[in-house]
Amino acid sequence: MIVGHGDNHVLLIGLVESDLTDLRARGATKTFEGTNILVKDIIVVYGKDKAELIALLQEAGVEASEAVLDTYRRGERTDRRREPS
Repeated sequence: MIVGHGDNHVLLIGLVESDLTDLRARGATKTFEGTNILVKDIIVVYGKDKAELIALLQEAGVEASEAVLDTYRRGERTDRRREPS
């Protein structure tokens, strides 16, 4: 699952089939712990696999470094956990 916060208070959610399977099985979501985000618009993008999802996002102009994309392809978290306040 890809979750991003962009310009003009846009929340981007990118899902692949394995995310949907996991969400259906557990009825849970993956979250950004302790993050408060003011959101004006929500965009959901679906791809059948990670490669298709990355291609769709890149075609739409979403920017991500190759290091972040490689981390996502390996199934690791790409966000930075925030320290408790």
